[in-house]
Amino acid sequence: RAGRGRVMDITEQLTHESRIALAAAAEITRLRAEVEALRTALSDVQGARAKVREISARFGFDLDPDALIEDLPVGVQQRVEIIKALSQNARVLVFDEPTVGVDPQSRNAIFDNLEVLRDRGKALMYTTHYMEEAERLCDRIVIVDHGRVVANDELGALLRHARSGERLEIDVGQTVDCTPLLALPGVLEATESNGVLAVKLQSLASDMAPVLAWCNAKGLAIRHINSVRANLEDVFLALTGRQLRDHA
Repeated sequence: RAGRGRVMDITEQLTHESRIALAAAAEITRLRAEVEALRTALSDVQGARAKVREISARFGFDLDPDALIEDLPVGVQQRVEIIKALSQNARVLVFDEPTVGVDPQSRNAIFDNLEVLRDRGKALMYTTHYMEEAERLCDRIVIVDHGRVVANDELGALLRHARSGERLEIDVGQTVDCTPLLALPGVLEATESNGVLAVKLQSLASDMAPVLAWCNAKGLAIRHINSVRANLEDVFLALTGRQLRDHA
């Protein structure tokens, strides 16, 4: 009986020591995991900083990865948004009037960046009130008026469907009754102001010659000719009207 008691004492002691060893091993494992997690986090931060520097350099400016966004100029803030999207390797980017309130240099730089993204296959959704921006950047254009979609097509199709035409400006240096021009094929509108005829045509290529022949027949001395291609602003006004929207 006494021998059994001694054996139990030894067993209990070994068990107690084993528990201590296991607890110590578990703590060491936990500490190692925490150290490894800290190393990974530090590596991620360093990698993120390097990526910010690499992407910002690619887009032509030097950005401090530790800078506070609110301390940056508005134009740089907009470009930072592009970098943030790129750092996530986003396939679809949404821009809501990114050039509002920026200087011309920043605006041009933002657009250069956007064109690079587009050419690399990124899908861009872009909202703007500046028609020239949509013309320059977008493959497909949606025009919304008072919450209603009034057009959704490619630019060339919009120009044709809206019948915004192309404009021919002819400086003849005198007042002229241009009403007879409306009888010529392809002439959509004809007005005169300060000796300059403004003639809207369906096509400059096919409809300009008859207009010039009419001027010649009238004995008008043409001092200057300027042709103006219809643009998206013409389309927008044709679809939504020219009335001021001060109440909107």
